[in-house]
Amino acid sequence: LGWSPRKATKASKKEPEDWEDICTKAFFRMAYCIDRYKIPAELVFNMDQTNVVYSQGSDMTYAPINSKQVHVIGKEEKRAFTVCVTSSAAGKLLPFQAIYTGTTDRSTPSDKSESYAECISAGHRFIPSRTKTYWTNQHCMQDFIISIIVVEIALIIATKNLNPQTQRALLLLDVFSVHRSQEFLTWMRQKYPNIIIIFVPGNCT
Repeated sequence: LGWSPRKATKASKKEPEDWEDICTKAFFRMAYCIDRYKIPAELVFNMDQTNVVYSQGSDMTYAPINSKQVHVIGKEEKRAFTVCVTSSAAGKLLPFQAIYTGTTDRSTPSDKSESYAECISAGHRFIPSRTKTYWTNQHCMQDFIISIIVVEIALIIATKNLNPQTQRALLLLDVFSVHRSQEFLTWMRQKYPNIIIIFVPGNCT
């Protein structure tokens, strides 16, 4: 048949032609804010989101030799949940936020699940998206800020004896539409003006 074992592929996103320039500018924006507002490494946060597939299929199949694009049934399995992972520039891994498709807490892990109590005591969040998808939205981002970022900021301010009225923090996000939305950014400016948001340039993550 002229077939050979092949790995599933898909077209990758292309980085911008001027990626070095725009990434350098983003770096200097961060450096300026950190220096200008004397932000310690413990208050510089980087958050990213990834989907966790419940039943991961194989990415291998048989296809004609030298195939450029290979499709595998089940490769694009969408039954999943989203995990928001955050770390600080000081190297601390913050609690996770897990987002599940559904409108009520019944969509999230049962409180009788193994290690559930341990996860909750560690600060991890299990929340329903309140929509028909598992992607983050305004409700989820506000929960993330209030339950994870603000809690960590308060802890660091108390530990390092900083001024809670004037101390700034910095949050690095990707350019996902919800992160860049006027609704979210306006909410942040109104509720948490001391948290500076900087975006990783598009297609540069």
